[in-house]
Amino acid sequence: EPAARILEAAERFDADLIVTGSHGRTGYQRVLMGSVVEALLHKSPRPILTIPSHLEALPTAKVTFSRIVCAVDFGAPSLNALAHALSIAEETDGQLTLLHVIEMPPELAVPHGPEIDVDRIRLQAQAACRAKLQALIPEHAREYCTIETAVLEGGASRQILRLAADRQADLIVLGVHSRNAFDLAFFGSNSKDVIRLAACPVLVVPASQHHRSLRAAS
Repeated sequence: EPAARILEAAERFDADLIVTGSHGRTGYQRVLMGSVVEALLHKSPRPILTIPSHLEALPTAKVTFSRIVCAVDFGAPSLNALAHALSIAEETDGQLTLLHVIEMPPELAVPHGPEIDVDRIRLQAQAACRAKLQALIPEHAREYCTIETAVLEGGASRQILRLAADRQADLIVLGVHSRNAFDLAFFGSNSKDVIRLAACPVLVVPASQHHRSLRAAS
């Protein structure tokens, strides 16, 4: 089984990162061509960098990621992903955008009354999320890179891809939860869609790592 052999090799080498191609196909072709990548994403305790097949050939010069989008849902996995994104952005003096997506309309989370102010509730929810994103940025980080925050409403994968396109991102960073049956549904509906449709490489960071952190740009 290719995925198992790759994971064994990564363990033997104590690898910081696994790099693999992603075919980005759907349906029957994806089952045939994407099964190894999908198995790695589900089983690897190490970060995985997926490279889309439609990406233009890279130059022979040193490759750096200077425009990075990191999705943050405030859970532990996304905070681990944020640490990786910050490390890469600081090393490349890049531009990092922290994105939080509100998937459930905020007004549904409060009791409905006859005079509910939907616009006010949404603005308050967005402001609260922006404040939480700002609080995650270390004080020293802005000395080495440019950091902005964004809060969008809608489907997570669609908004991640949309913002990455708007920012012309050359890297998307995602954190994924533990891969039990419950979390697999979330992983399948969001992270895999981003990996399949992204126009740039995607760095997938697992919930926890037993080995040293990714040496981002060394």
